[in-house]
Amino acid sequence: GTTAQELLSNIKATSTCDSLWTLDCDTFEPLAERQFTTSMLLCAVSRHLSGEPVLARDDIDDAIISYLLVETSSQLYLIEKLPADNLMHDKYNENVSRFRQEWSRRPFQYSGAVNIDIAITVVDMLQRLMSKNGEDRKDKRRIRLLDPTVGSGSFLAAAAKLWNSRDDQNESLDIVGIDSNSKCSEGTTKNLCKLLGGESSVTAEEDSSRQSWTFSNADSKSEMSSRATIHCGDSVELLSNISQDGKFDCVVSNLPWNRNTFEYKQDTSSCTSSDIMKKVAEVIKPGKPVIVVSGSNDPAHAFNAKRTLNSLGFYIIGEVTIPPAGFSLPDSGKK
Repeated sequence: GTTAQELLSNIKATSTCDSLWTLDCDTFEPLAERQFTTSMLLCAVSRHLSGEPVLARDDIDDAIISYLLVETSSQLYLIEKLPADNLMHDKYNENVSRFRQEWSRRPFQYSGAVNIDIAITVVDMLQRLMSKNGEDRKDKRRIRLLDPTVGSGSFLAAAAKLWNSRDDQNESLDIVGIDSNSKCSEGTTKNLCKLLGGESSVTAEEDSSRQSWTFSNADSKSEMSSRATIHCGDSVELLSNISQDGKFDCVVSNLPWNRNTFEYKQDTSSCTSSDIMKKVAEVIKPGKPVIVVSGSNDPAHAFNAKRTLNSLGFYIIGEVTIPPAGFSLPDSGKK
């Protein structure tokens, strides 16, 4: 609902389950002009839910529904997770924990890399959006995933390891990553090879600055195992050729913030973030999801992701602001 009253009315009209349940909340941004506290909202929601509340689902044998109240600046959502979803969620968390440990030992690291928790969340959002496309999930299918600004490969690594972690979706990934910085593209290849246990084959073009690395998941015996190709070169130029193999099903990108360490900063590409997103609009299938992480949407900022995406015809379904690393709460000073 767009207001608390609208959300409560919808809950009252649809809540008919008499199971035990838990209720939690997650606030991305406070609802605009709200006149209530989070505690007040949780109390109101709990009064409209049927069934009986419990404080936690640990050590309780009965089937329990988990409700999550999500608040954004424009919407309130109540997400219902059934008992089977809870088991699936536990398994997913185990896989995430294992992935974090493996990723912490990656051979290539640099300061401009996206935070791994953000990468995990973004990939999970992307997978959920893809699962709502309404296609027949009984048949195996291959998803073409693009990251045109690959950096150290955080998004692609999370996708390769966690895409099918929630359930058996019979999906495999055809991953394509591009970076104009040779150290980043080579580093991404090293990271993915170590993570997936694969070996890469290298293809060099006449221009020595352009190379491609292709490898597949050596641990998987499935004929639908994921594979990845990492390219070094200008994203706009390369995508014109790569898209001839078929358009992409989904795109994720941490657009350049010009915050890389001096060691990894190279002026090998003249394309801007706007150029990259314009090319993305050409190579993605209609109606498929794109998730962009950018430095700022401040109108005074040189690149405004929201404005650029709108101008290119993208329909924006959500926006989240992530505090910077040095952000401190004003009252307590807690970081």
